[in-house]
Amino acid sequence: MRLQVLIGARIRQLRLLCGLSQAELGARVGIGAPEVSKVENGRRVASLVTLSRFAQGLDAPLQDLLDVQDEADYFDPELRSLVDRLHAQGVEEARRALLIVLAMLDERDMDKL
Repeated sequence: MRLQVLIGARIRQLRLLCGLSQAELGARVGIGAPEVSKVENGRRVASLVTLSRFAQGLDAPLQDLLDVQDEADYFDPELRSLVDRLHAQGVEEARRALLIVLAMLDERDMDKL
């Protein structure tokens, strides 16, 4: 798998963990949401300077963006499809769906819904 795809997936993962939209991250980095999407999907190679700005925008060390050796599982086709569907729903709906999944795994969390 190409490195730019793995780095893009890592940026997406960190962005979602921060609860940011592509537009919000783009504003922090100084690029538009379409460019963020291209980087996340591996269709654009980000320079080291841009990756550094992504790291700052995500409040993460640059190393976190480059630490991709264990990211292959993210590209399981079913998991990727699920992540893409959640992403399309927006941040709040994705959070709710993730809470439901967590609740299913641990019934003690049902009261959080």
